[in-house]
Amino acid sequence: MAASVLFISSQPGEVTHTLRDLRTARQATFSAITVYSAAQTLSLGINIVYSSDRHVTHHLMPAFLPIPSIAHSLLLAAQFVRSDWLSEIIRLGTLSLNDNLSDGTSLERSFSLPPVAKFRPSFPPSLSPAWKVFKVWEPNEERLNMFMGYRFLFLQVRGRGVDAELREMVEVGGGECETFDIDEGRLKLRHVITKGKERVKQMTERGKGLVIVAEETLAIVGSDLWQAFLDEIRR
Repeated sequence: MAASVLFISSQPGEVTHTLRDLRTARQATFSAITVYSAAQTLSLGINIVYSSDRHVTHHLMPAFLPIPSIAHSLLLAAQFVRSDWLSEIIRLGTLSLNDNLSDGTSLERSFSLPPVAKFRPSFPPSLSPAWKVFKVWEPNEERLNMFMGYRFLFLQVRGRGVDAELREMVEVGGGECETFDIDEGRLKLRHVITKGKERVKQMTERGKGLVIVAEETLAIVGSDLWQAFLDEIRR
C-alpha cells in the first residue's frame, strides 16, 4: 500500500464565529498524537506533517471549519478524520497474527486502514447548515486545479500582508496570485486591474477571470477612499 501523509491540523480551542477570529485565535494541536514516535508511524508507511502539504492524503482534525488549511486539503481531495483514527491504526499495527480477531485484524495480516466513516470530525454549532453534510467534505476530484485559469488580486494595507495559508490555498488550486497595497492609490489600482485582465487573456483557453479579494478590515482607510476603490473594481 502507498504511504499516507497525515496533516495534523491546528485549530482554535473554541469555535468562534467569524473567519477573522478563526485565523487569529490561539492554536492548539492534537495532544494525543504526541504519544506516538515517528518510528511507529513511519514503520507503517505513514508520514505526519504539521502544516499544509501537497502530498496529504488524510487530514486529522476534531471539527469541520471554514478555514484555509481545511480548504487546502479539500482541493487535494484528502480524507478528513479525527485523531483517534490514527490511534486505531497504531493499535492494529501492534497486533500480531496470533491475536484474537475479535480485537481487530492485524495490519500484518491485512494492511487495511480503519473506515473513515467511523472517525469523522464533528460539525460545530456555528457551522452553516448547508455545510453540515458529510458529502460536502468528501474527496472530490472535480476540485483538483479548481482555480486553474483564475488570477487572484489580493488588496492589502502596506505592511500587513496577505494570509499565507489563503495564498497557498489559491496556488494549490492552480490559481495565480498578486498583491496590491491600497496605499498606492486608485489610479495605480486601475493599472494593476487592467494588467491583470490582460494576463488572464494571455492564458489562452485556460483564462477564466480576474478575482479581486479584500477583507472587510481594509475599510479602515476611510469610507470615501474605500468607496472609491470599490467603484474602481466595478468599472
